[in-house]
Amino acid sequence: MVRSDKPILVTGATGHQSGAAVRHLRADGWHVRALVRDAEKPAARALADAGVELVVGDLTDRASLDAAVAGAYGVHSLQTPVGVDQEFAEAKNLADAARAADVQHFVQSSVIGADRPSVLPWVAGKVQIEAYLHSLGMPLTVLQPVTFMENLLNQKDGILQGKMTGFMPADAVRQWIAADDVGRFVALAFFDPDNWIGRTAEIAGDELTEEQGAAALSMALGVPVVYEQQAPPAGMPTPPPAPADAPLPHRANIVECRTSIPDLATLVEWAADLHAEGIL
Repeated sequence: MVRSDKPILVTGATGHQSGAAVRHLRADGWHVRALVRDAEKPAARALADAGVELVVGDLTDRASLDAAVAGAYGVHSLQTPVGVDQEFAEAKNLADAARAADVQHFVQSSVIGADRPSVLPWVAGKVQIEAYLHSLGMPLTVLQPVTFMENLLNQKDGILQGKMTGFMPADAVRQWIAADDVGRFVALAFFDPDNWIGRTAEIAGDELTEEQGAAALSMALGVPVVYEQQAPPAGMPTPPPAPADAPLPHRANIVECRTSIPDLATLVEWAADLHAEGIL
């Protein structure tokens, strides 16, 4: 396959996750298209300067998506959780356009646990999306990442002052993945379709208690960081208690993930790299 002749459309290409997908797809030699609302914005121009083809469109506008996927080999699909109904509608528009264009590989970025019902708003939309995609019978790969390490940048100032916060107890286990590593999985799925089409993969690079996560940041940043549990925001839905015989929550098999990509970032590695770059 001559990958430079095979366009792959990427949505959300100016963000952390899809931006990483763009970088790794281009490194593998693919012709990458990025769906953008405004081709003149600095982030879009940076993509164009890097050799990415820009196509102007919107996930709410089916006609623009039909034009964007015309002649595409593959699609990397990502939606921002802007409300369950709109998120589903955007994904449906893109999937329907891809199916009509006979796209040969559709890679959906989802979230862990989205193959079962959930009251959590950032999961609920993905549940509907995954079910719909499977109903279409397209050549499909679903990636289910765990918590993004980049989420910690939202509390950068607090971390640099020695405090990491969250809603779970200090001894609760959390799995993490770097957005760049999600991009590597996207590229891997397109690079090796025989092994990835038809798969739903839970992906993670590290697993730590919240207290251990704070310790990892301490090690990476060279300053003491402690974990502090906070009450969730008012209005956040609470999952109902699980029955005693319910299966354990889904977790990614990190050993298995590392058979695909051996050097997945740990939290301390990710934080140390960003600290060296002056980002964290």
